[in-house]
Amino acid sequence: MSKKCDKDWLSSFTEVPIRNIQLNVDVDFSLLRSSSTPMDLALNDQCSKALQHEILMSFDGDELLTPLRVLLPELVNKHDRRNKLLLFESSFGPYCFIDIHSETRKELIRSKGVYCFYNLESFCPLYFGEAKSSFERLTNYLKVTPRKCIIGGQATSVRINQLVNNEILIGKKIGIAIHSMNESTKDEISAMEFSYITKFRQGLWNRNTRT
Repeated sequence: MSKKCDKDWLSSFTEVPIRNIQLNVDVDFSLLRSSSTPMDLALNDQCSKALQHEILMSFDGDELLTPLRVLLPELVNKHDRRNKLLLFESSFGPYCFIDIHSETRKELIRSKGVYCFYNLESFCPLYFGEAKSSFERLTNYLKVTPRKCIIGGQATSVRINQLVNNEILIGKKIGIAIHSMNESTKDEISAMEFSYITKFRQGLWNRNTRT
């Protein structure tokens, strides 16, 4: 029997209306417009020392200085395994495109607080995030673009989008909800997110307490 959660926690949340979810969407790296190079990625704060060394040893001098908009599509099309050195672990999809109305998007941008992905049938939360300035941050999870996939991009939004796609593929129904905290400070929003993560820690997609 699947796990059920008390849905009382949702009383402080507002559902984000979803128009449609398109599944199994691949990223077209030919659309990448980044002027960054493999050398830039190697020097990025999100690149570990081990990965930095591997990048510098795997690409020759010219390749290290070639813009990713040129190099990465070639690597992906040729199934060159070195492309995995330039992309986050979950950057190979497939993903989903979560379509919300333009008016809903505008409303999200004007508000801030805590957001959540959850199972619509069991009412169990799957992932909590904080939007200290605007729920525009939440909209980053709705569609995966090439720029989000490269080192220094948006690893968390890419990973969560992929997990949502996978959950729906196995028959789960996923919803998005927000807890608006427009009069709250950034610290208060972080504390609220932390309290939700602490309460529902088991089974969450959150990898740490600050996401």
